[in-house]
Amino acid sequence: MWKPAPPDQRFTTIINPIKLLPNGNFIAVIGLIPEALTDSPDGAPPPHTTLALREFNLAGQTVRNLTMPALNRRLKAIGYKGPRIEMLTHDVTILPDGHLIVLGDGTREYHMPGYEGSPWVAGDILIELDQSFNPVWTWNE
Repeated sequence: MWKPAPPDQRFTTIINPIKLLPNGNFIAVIGLIPEALTDSPDGAPPPHTTLALREFNLAGQTVRNLTMPALNRRLKAIGYKGPRIEMLTHDVTILPDGHLIVLGDGTREYHMPGYEGSPWVAGDILIELDQSFNPVWTWNE
């Protein structure tokens, strides 16, 4: 499938996957490879990087867009206490009820006995989103 590059795409951005929604639009995760977080001095993505869940139509026009700052605000509003979501990665699953399951990456400093310094490690968080991209459930171990 050919796709136009998002107008706000940076060189480090990857788009995966692109899936067909029941309404005929498409959904895509726009993110980075996880090493972009763990190689970062503060565990955060490079500034001005597009990181989003985006629904778009066949013409490539954005229908809905969920950025990471918006997702983190919505997660906080439902009482989520895990690490901040830095980006979504790898996949999005469309559930029969129209909800979505996305895989988010969060980072934490990790203190290992006998290891000098505190490296950043990335961890996975499952997030269920309703049809309006509002989080309704999370799993983080």
